[in-house]
Amino acid sequence: MDLFTIVATIWRHKIATIPVILITLIGAAYIIVLKPPTYTSNAEILLVYPPSPPTAAQIAADPALSKINSNNPYLTYGNMVLVADVVIDVANSPTAGQTLQNEGVTTKYAVALENSFQNPPVIQVSGTGDSSAVAIQAATLVTAQVLDGLREIQAEQNVNPTYMITGEEFVKPTVATTSSSSKLRTLIGFAALGLVLMLIAVSIAQTLEKRRKARPAKPRSKEPKASKGSGGPKGPQEARGQEPASARPDSRPDSRPDPRPDSRPDSRPVFGGDPWRRPDSPDNRPPDREQDPRGASVGGHARPGRWPS
Repeated sequence: MDLFTIVATIWRHKIATIPVILITLIGAAYIIVLKPPTYTSNAEILLVYPPSPPTAAQIAADPALSKINSNNPYLTYGNMVLVADVVIDVANSPTAGQTLQNEGVTTKYAVALENSFQNPPVIQVSGTGDSSAVAIQAATLVTAQVLDGLREIQAEQNVNPTYMITGEEFVKPTVATTSSSSKLRTLIGFAALGLVLMLIAVSIAQTLEKRRKARPAKPRSKEPKASKGSGGPKGPQEARGQEPASARPDSRPDSRPDPRPDSRPDSRPVFGGDPWRRPDSPDNRPPDREQDPRGASVGGHARPGRWPS
């Protein structure tokens, strides 16, 4: 399917696609113009190894050092990256999130490990907000929560504070910058949602169009209604909606004689008077014929009559 086919399909179903396009454009305009920018403030924490356990010479010089527990079980991992993973999991736990919310952090924040995989590792903290002050405050509170979590997990193992792993905040959240990536991500997500809705609208419109085309057409001629007095069964032609043969005019020529009077001109001779009277009527008798009193004509034509009394 090429670009022209896609455009033609969208235009053919414009009743369903144009509202989706308008909603998507209005949402994109709101994100670009009216949505406030997002500020981000970052901080970085470097994990620091604790001091080494006292040597025999140091214990001989200060016998009190022998009573201090210098064992730290987190140092047995051999790599501080594992310790950083534990600290990040604690900072992202629901308990820590509830604590930060109680302290006033109502915006998003993130705690993650730097991708350099150096040893000792670096933990990155970021706080966001609708303003620069809110972002800086969020990053500061989250950084303090990470340092408290590092100290708490070691205190649970009864590690002496002198031999605990500490964190050094070498990048502090003092400034905040506007983040265009968040607005861009929101715009891309909204455009993708509009595209999905358009595909759904086109699919529904095509399905309805196919069903409408597959629906059988209704017959134009209606079935003749039976008269009220006829209760008998209908013939096969009447059942199919056709007119019975008895009701149709016969197209064959009629061989019966026409009962109407002949409209042709009369070829009979006219002997005067009314031409439509019979020739032997008294008014149409020939003028050269004479009739005797007995009713017989002189010319030999016998006529009924009586002898005079």
